[in-house]
Parts: sequence; structure tokens; C-alpha cells
Amino acid sequence: MRNVRNFWIIASIDGRESKVVGGPQARTGGFSLNIKIRDNGAAVDALEINGFAAEDGSLRIEVVPCVKAVLSAGNFIVRSQR
Repeated sequence: MRNVRNFWIIASIDGRESKVVGGPQARTGGFSLNIKIRDNGAAVDALEINGFAAEDGSLRIEVVPCVKAVLSAGNFIVRSQR
């Protein structure tokens, strides 16, 4: 039987031959993901996603917009000028 992890991330990125795949190993393990976006020529933090095991034993994912974001039809939308 395969080890089940708290979180499992699979990222497909244009130009990469293989996907970026992984998850934390520890029972209390989590992850932090920072996504940057080009805005008027500069790379700025757009979104931070954190997954963690809370003290009460629950697993949580927090999505933190780092720039102005719009919630539309249940989706976060971050817009910028390339």
C-alpha cells in the first residue's frame, strides 16, 4: 500500500518536460507555495498557498492573495500587465 501524505502537489509548467510533483513526508508536514507574476516588467508575488496540519488534527489550505485579486464565480483572479 502506498504512503498517503497530507498533501500532494502536481504542477504542469510550459517548457518543462516533466511535472513538478511531491508532498511532505512527516505526519505533521505541510507546504508553502509562492506564485509570482510579471507586472509592468517586474516579478511580484501574486499568490501564496499554504497547506498545514492544524493543532486540532485537521488539514488546512490557506490561499493568500499578495496583490489585488477579484473573486469571480468562486475563483481568485489576479490580473497584471506583462
